Amino acid sequence: MTTKTQSDPLGSSRLIFWKPIETAPKDGSEILAAVRYPMRGCYESIFICWITTLKDYPEGVWGSDYEWPIICGTPTHWMPVPRYVPPATEL
Repeated sequence: MTTKTQSDPLGSSRLIFWKPIETAPKDGSEILAAVRYPMRGCYESIFICWITTLKDYPEGVWGSDYEWPIICGTPTHWMPVPRYVPPATEL
């Protein structure tokens, strides 16, 4: 049984941790990724997927809706796309 606390309202069994990008699925499914942008000196969390349909990248490449493929940044970590949890309603 998972115990819920104020600091962990969903219970520790639902915590998701960042994983190395090397372990991310490359089946075209969308993931949440931490992308390092060295020119800007920052990271961003964006939704990306592995693309195998671009002729300039026959082995595949990471891409997102606004950077297709990702060439300015480097994905370093990933996690599954979080499931929406509606806010609790107090009556």
